[in-house]
Amino acid sequence: MQLSTILPSLSKSAGKANVVFFQNNWDVFTEIDKYLKPEQYFFAFPFMVGGGKEDKSIHCAISGLKYSNTPLGEKDGRITPRVEKLSIILDKANLKPVISNQILVWLITHYAVAAGLSAGIMSAGSASKFIENTAIIKTTMKAIREGLAICERMGINPKTEKANRLYLLPLFISVPIAKKIYSNDALQLMFDGHINHSPAEIRQMIDDIIDSGVKYAVITSNLAQLKSYISSNQTNKSK
Repeated sequence: MQLSTILPSLSKSAGKANVVFFQNNWDVFTEIDKYLKPEQYFFAFPFMVGGGKEDKSIHCAISGLKYSNTPLGEKDGRITPRVEKLSIILDKANLKPVISNQILVWLITHYAVAAGLSAGIMSAGSASKFIENTAIIKTTMKAIREGLAICERMGINPKTEKANRLYLLPLFISVPIAKKIYSNDALQLMFDGHINHSPAEIRQMIDDIIDSGVKYAVITSNLAQLKSYISSNQTNKSK
């Protein structure tokens, strides 16, 4: 979310360094190109790591699930020496690097999924409450589909990424699978870390998807419903 403020500084100071954008990205790629040349940067994402900062302490959770990994890659899909070098470093740290030839597809669709999923968990109040609330899980799955439909309108095909298959299944199949997956202790710690330590970022992600829905003529009623739950919860807590 702070990328727009740091890009001018990166443009002046990057030099010959390889800049790795290791964060959520939705529609900032054109903005990056205004400040950096393609040979100056590439992308990765800490998919299997989560948590948050509390006072002077950092709480971190690392998922050990089979599908958890750290994707990385060049914008144009090439496998370059610098990507291979970072992959070796991540592998030594046991962060299970996976070099992607379509990292932009991964990042953009992940943003849509993360926005919907975070909205659902935030609506429920916690990760443990989320997996017990079938109604919110169903709304969350439909909200994620809305985000993925926007991706399609943007020219990004969600079906080319295996990670998105769960959300495209019929609800009677996807909901029980989601309950099982998200009951994992490490994932619950990660999710709770996100909603407790980055609520402003999550709200921004939700608004980004809703705004893009308007732009690309995709109705985001389910995501808007989750947003209203969050607002209602916050109002009740403040009373």
